[in-house]
Parts: sequence; structure tokens; C-alpha cells
Amino acid sequence: MGFLLLILVIGLPLAEIFVFIQVGEAIGAMPTIALTVATAAFGILCVRWQGLGVLMRLHAAPSTGEPPAVPLLEGALVALAGVLLLIPGFLTDAAGLILLLPPARNAIATALARRSRGYAMGARRRPGGPGSPGDPGPGQGARPGQRPPPVIDAEAREVDPDPPR
Repeated sequence: MGFLLLILVIGLPLAEIFVFIQVGEAIGAMPTIALTVATAAFGILCVRWQGLGVLMRLHAAPSTGEPPAVPLLEGALVALAGVLLLIPGFLTDAAGLILLLPPARNAIATALARRSRGYAMGARRRPGGPGSPGDPGPGQGARPGQRPPPVIDAEAREVDPDPPR
């Protein structure tokens, strides 16, 4: 994890500088700066527009039965796209624009939700282990995208079929 962070902190700025130099040589310094400012402005507009759409989906999620995890993650990805678009650079702009594409953002959010659901289910089952009262067992419980079965609270009392006379 630390090595990945080091590569990101050192490698990304170096890659951005390299791309800036290449684009600057191809189209000139002033058009390169103008293009960088234009992508930041365009990104802000797209983030506002996409963010409102995600907010409406998040608001409608309870009434449609959709779990709110995916819209919440999509909102976080839209915010990340906004940050990436505001950072000067063509590589970060490309990553931000990819995150603003609804199919790509939905695929990433769904994958993250599934991955986090797996961690949550593993953490819930870990204390008792398989076969414990909290473990639904293989093939039991709700599948992803389905509601869990309802819980029925009841009381029972034993009735003797042959009462004493």
C-alpha cells in the first residue's frame, strides 16, 4: 500500500508534466493552458449536472427498493471526478471524465458495493463461524439485489394433546 501511494505521489505529477510538455510542443503553451482551464470549467458543470442526477436516484432509492449503497458510491465517484477535473493535468482530466460517464461510474460503484458487501458479510460471520446462529448457511438469506426474508416475531406454548382428567 505504501509503495502504491509513493508511485501515485511521485509518478502522477511526473506523468502529468510529461504530457503537458508533449501537448505544449504540439499545440503551443497558451492553447495548452486554455485547454486546461476549459476542462476544469467543463468538469465543474458536468459534476453539478451529474451530481443532481445521482442525488435524485439516491432520494428515490428507498421507494424503489434499491439499496442506497450504489447511488451513495456514485455520488462519491462524482465528487472524486470533480476533484480530478480541478487538478491541472490531462491524465487526471481523462480519469475524471471517465468517472462522469454513467455506465463506467455505475460499473465501478456496483463493483465497490459488491466488494464491501463481501467484507461486511465476512465480518458478520467471523465471530460465530459457520453453523453459528447468526450464519445463514449456504444458499440461505437474501441474494444481492433481493430483499431479505421477513422476520416473524411469535410466541409459542406447548399444548398437551391428552390433558389429564
